[in-house]
Amino acid sequence: MNFFKIIVILLITSVLQSQNIGYVEYGYVTDLGITYETTGKLNFNTNASLFIQLKSSGKIKDKVYNQDDDGKTSIAVIKEMDVRPTNYTSKKEGALYSIHTFFKKTYLVKEVIPKIAWQLTTQTKKIGQFNCQKATGVFRGRNYTVWFTNEIPLPFGPWKLNGLPGLILEAKDDLNQLYFFAKKVVLGTQETISKPQAEKEIELKTFISLKDKLYKDKEKVIATKVPRNSQFKFTPSARSSQKEITYEWEIETD
Repeated sequence: MNFFKIIVILLITSVLQSQNIGYVEYGYVTDLGITYETTGKLNFNTNASLFIQLKSSGKIKDKVYNQDDDGKTSIAVIKEMDVRPTNYTSKKEGALYSIHTFFKKTYLVKEVIPKIAWQLTTQTKKIGQFNCQKATGVFRGRNYTVWFTNEIPLPFGPWKLNGLPGLILEAKDDLNQLYFFAKKVVLGTQETISKPQAEKEIELKTFISLKDKLYKDKEKVIATKVPRNSQFKFTPSARSSQKEITYEWEIETD
């Protein structure tokens, strides 16, 4: 009888563990100046997750205004994206690492795992075979509505969204500029989850300051390449057209 109980316990443990490893394939739609749809894959286990954007829109355009009939000229700078955006979340470290390519250099940007003050609701719906519950929360300037499932009791989700009692299978901001939706969920498979590598590791706050400095430096370089006395303006992407509009340290407190 004791042997039978042990077998049952082992079987139950095995089933529960299989629910905590696997991957989700997401559709990922953005409308941040350019509308496109990509695919992302979230590998997860009990301790960590790895979200990789599998396909990208391919091109980003930076605009520079130079001389035309009104005294202005336009220069378009096109850059190809050849590094997959990646987000690695480690519960053990309490850290989130993201791959960013900026001015042809790749950075591994580190931050504390963001804490989102989710509000759980009583609304439910099914996504595929999973029963899901609705939650809302604000993260870096955007209001999100997400659907998570307690049937996969892990706090992970696509991109940097995290912190719920179950895996996030769907997420959308209230401006309809960011939308993640699960297309496929596979459990019980051990996927590769490891910290990504880059040319340089840097803290998030330092990276944001560095970006501002590099934009100003680039503006000075471009100024030397346009006709003298011509008017121009180098226009980087506005915060409102980025996934993260504001950061915690930028919000004034009383």
